[in-house]
Amino acid sequence: MIDSKQLFNAARHLHSTIVYNEDWVHFGTGDQIKLDMIERLIDDHLTSNEILFIQERTNSAQFKKHEIVGRIKPILGKENFQLWMLSMDKMIQFNAIGVLRLGCKKTLPAGL
Repeated sequence: MIDSKQLFNAARHLHSTIVYNEDWVHFGTGDQIKLDMIERLIDDHLTSNEILFIQERTNSAQFKKHEIVGRIKPILGKENFQLWMLSMDKMIQFNAIGVLRLGCKKTLPAGL
């Protein structure tokens, strides 16, 4: 298992290789958070059974996919963080203002 600081640094390093899908998606704040939508996006976009939670150098960690919504629920719409697939080729970026965006690692054209 990778420690928190290594996870944070790896995500920061790879962030420039991410291409985002469309615009930010509003998921809500306070008691207006759309948990069903968030769960569906996590299931559809992050297909690995292990999810990387990236927030700060001291609290980033790896979790089972079925645990992740319970872990992020208290901070949804309050804090910035990211969820990455274990392979670190897909991610979801969550913003404290109640929006998120989906991203995936850029792929190089064949032959390069």
